[in-house]
Amino acid sequence: FNFHEKMKIFDILGLGNIQEKLQIKHLVKWADIIWIGYEGWYRLFLNDCKSIIVFDKMDDNVALTQNILIKMFLKKMRQGLEKRSNIIFVTAQKFYEDLKKNQNVFLIPNGVAFEKSNHDNIDYRNKGKKRFGYIGMISHWFDIEAIKKLALENPESEIILVGPNYQ
Repeated sequence: FNFHEKMKIFDILGLGNIQEKLQIKHLVKWADIIWIGYEGWYRLFLNDCKSIIVFDKMDDNVALTQNILIKMFLKKMRQGLEKRSNIIFVTAQKFYEDLKKNQNVFLIPNGVAFEKSNHDNIDYRNKGKKRFGYIGMISHWFDIEAIKKLALENPESEIILVGPNYQ
């Protein structure tokens, strides 16, 4: 059971989130860091999350939707997420200007420089196996080739993608 996106603004008790919360509850327990790329997902972590929260603000989802109820829901989630996040990454100068009053906001334009990445110095919780995770929408712009390259260069690792898949 899940409320339609248009109705989530009225789901004050969080009843429409029960199934989603149960599905990811065990994952949240071992997560040191939760990286959220869509503010609508914040509803799953409102109360019981002790992890570091990273908000990766890639788009202005409130402006992208035409539905007033979804706008209200996303605005509410975005405000809570901005307050709760330990780190906020933004992809646009405008987002940076809007959020720079927060202490840990960083402007990082979209893209990955694989030649500059070094994962060997990271202290992973599960020694011997790296886990890469992503929570957010998977759509036409999602860089599947980058995920394939990550998987090929790290065959001993797990890559966990959580979110609606429109591919």
